[in-house]
Amino acid sequence: MSIASIEFANAAATQAGALGLRDARTVFVAHPIQDATDDEMFATFNMGIGMVLLVGADDAERVLAGRGPHDAFRIGRVVEGAGVHVA
Repeated sequence: MSIASIEFANAAATQAGALGLRDARTVFVAHPIQDATDDEMFATFNMGIGMVLLVGADDAERVLAGRGPHDAFRIGRVVEGAGVHVA
């Protein structure tokens, strides 16, 4: 018995056939992120950010200018208040 997301039904059938499991029972379920909002995605996944350097506002431009051979981007700012806001 196996469990797979609905989106992978064809792949699961192909893999079962390749393994000689033509009569294997499979339960297909909804993919866990198919109905997730953008805010939920940002809260759950790292969104491809490898490393974060937190610096004061007065130092940000100097740090970005001296980044060397690696790409660096301003990805956010800390503001007064509560919560996380994705724009």
